[in-house]
Amino acid sequence: MTKDIETFRKEFYLDNPTHVPLNNAGLCLLPKCVVRKVEEISLLVAKDGANCLGEVFKSWDDSKRLLSNLLGALENQIAWTPNCSSSLSFIANGYEYQKGEEIVIFENDYPANFYPWVARSKKLGSTLTVVKAEKDLTRPLDNVIEAITAKTRIVALSHIQSDCGYLMDISAVAEAAHKVGAIVVVDVIQSAGIYPINFQKMKVDVMCGGLHKWLCSPTGAGFLVIKEEIAARVAPVLHGALNYGSFEDAPDVDKAPLEGVRRFEQGTPSFYSVLGAIPALELIAEYSVDKLWKKAQELRALLKNETQELGFVIYGGSLTGPHLSITHSKQALEKISEALNNEKISHALRPAPLPGGKVLRLSPHAYNTEEEIKKAIATLKGALA
Repeated sequence: MTKDIETFRKEFYLDNPTHVPLNNAGLCLLPKCVVRKVEEISLLVAKDGANCLGEVFKSWDDSKRLLSNLLGALENQIAWTPNCSSSLSFIANGYEYQKGEEIVIFENDYPANFYPWVARSKKLGSTLTVVKAEKDLTRPLDNVIEAITAKTRIVALSHIQSDCGYLMDISAVAEAAHKVGAIVVVDVIQSAGIYPINFQKMKVDVMCGGLHKWLCSPTGAGFLVIKEEIAARVAPVLHGALNYGSFEDAPDVDKAPLEGVRRFEQGTPSFYSVLGAIPALELIAEYSVDKLWKKAQELRALLKNETQELGFVIYGGSLTGPHLSITHSKQALEKISEALNNEKISHALRPAPLPGGKVLRLSPHAYNTEEEIKKAIATLKGALA
C-alpha cells in the first residue's frame, strides 16, 4: 500500500517556502528524513571515528538494495561512484577499444554524456557520429537507429534529454545496437526517481546516474549499473584500496583488480551522500515512482496548456519528462528569466541548438502545487506585457 501522493509535499521543508521550486531537473529539494539521516551520520563519525566503519559499510550495501529495487537491477550490478559524470567517464575511458569503432551520441546532450565520448574519439581515433536534434529538439528513434552501422561499438544516449525533456525508447535502440555487437550506455539522471525504470527490461548494457535530482538525495553520489559480462571488458581507470580488496590488505604488484562492479569503487566513500540517500530511496518507494510521475505530469500539463495559450513554443515532442522547455518570439528569455527570478521562481536557461541558443526550462516535481504553477504562469504572462 503506497502513501497518498497529496501528502508528499509534507515530507519536505515547504511549510514556509523560500521560493517556488521549479528547477527540479537541476537540483531537487531534500526531504526532512534525509536531513535527519545526514545529521545522524555526522554525529556518528564525530563521536566514533574509524570505529563506525563497520556500520557504515553495512548501510552501504543496504543502499544498493534499495536502489536496485527502484532501477530493476541486481545489487551485484551496482557500483556507487562520486557522480554521474564519473560513471560515464569510467566507461568511456575503460571500455575495451576496437579498431575502427564508431560511437553514436546526441547533439547537445548534457556535457557529462558528451565530452567523455569526444575525448575517447580524440584519444583512440574512434569515429564519432552525432545524431542531430530536430527543430523541436527531439532526437527521433528512427534517426538514432539509422546512425548505427556495422562498425558501431558504443551508443551513448540520455534517457530523458536535459534540454527539452524528450523521452527516448531506449529498448528499441538497444535491440538495434546489439544486432551489430554494440553496447548501449544510457544516462538516467533525468529519469531515475520520476519515471519507472527497469534495467533488465530496457535491455541496455550500462546505466549511469546521480542521486541529487529526482531521487531527492544529497549531492556527491552517483551510480553505475552494468551487466557482469560488460564489467569484465571495462578496465578500472581509478585505483585504490577498495577495488583491489580492503583497507587492511598489503599492496601487491601482482594483484589484479576485483571482478565485477567492485572494480569501480576505489577509496573512502562519501558516507554522507550515499547513506543520506537511504531514507530518500525508501520514501520514493513508499509513494511509488508511478504516482510521482503521474502527479508531476499533471502539473506539467497545466504549465504546457497555459504557456501554449500565451504563444510560447514548446520543445521535446509529445512524450517528455516533467520538463517544459520554452521560447517566445516576442520576448527575450533573459527578460522572462529576470521576471521569474524577481518572483523567486527557480528555473533554468539551458543551451539548445536553436536561434538564440537557449530554452527556458521549468520542471515541476510531485511536491509542487497547482498554486505554484499558476503563479509561474502569471509571471510568464506578465513578462510578455
